[in-house]
Amino acid sequence: MTTPKDEVQSRTEKQTPALLALNSHEAQIAAAVFERLFPADENGPGAIEMGIVTYLDRVLAGAYQDKAELYRLGLAALDRVARERYEISFVDCSPEQQDNLLADLERSMLPDFRVPPQRDFFEMLRAHLQEGLFADPAYGGNRDKRGWKFLGHPGVWFENSAEENLATEPVTKGGVVQSLSTANPITGTLLPPTVPGAVGSVLSMTNGGTPA
Repeated sequence: MTTPKDEVQSRTEKQTPALLALNSHEAQIAAAVFERLFPADENGPGAIEMGIVTYLDRVLAGAYQDKAELYRLGLAALDRVARERYEISFVDCSPEQQDNLLADLERSMLPDFRVPPQRDFFEMLRAHLQEGLFADPAYGGNRDKRGWKFLGHPGVWFENSAEENLATEPVTKGGVVQSLSTANPITGTLLPPTVPGAVGSVLSMTNGGTPA
């Protein structure tokens, strides 16, 4: 019989084949948390399939190294509270039980959970979820540009036409969605599918700034 933990583990391993900062157990807890905050439904895939754990693992091994220990402590504390309250791990809890735990985390109501501060940890989880959903796919999340497609956002474009600059409605680029691997920063034209070392910031996207 397949358990919720088996399902999360299988889906997480499929989407995140190699971990850099998190161990397998931590990645599974993070995946379960993110999936409750952004679950799959009839409109599309959830956080796991959109690569959020890959994004988180990469940034914790790089730009957010200083937050890696906070994640280890926070995820361990959340799992401990789940075991004390429901006698099973957070990953094995039902969606309703997980939602109750996360709601209490947001309200700083989980017992004996002091480090990191509960509300701060919840806000960090939510912020990194949003980054992973809507940052450029080069960073590991927003797989297949699904986050941008969900928003109806055209992705990375380095120039607009005169008409687009004067438009009073969001610019859609005819439904074409570009990422850093396909947008030429010099000409704004499409590049071949693979560009080694392509990096950059989602802040370069058309209309300025990241999606809300």
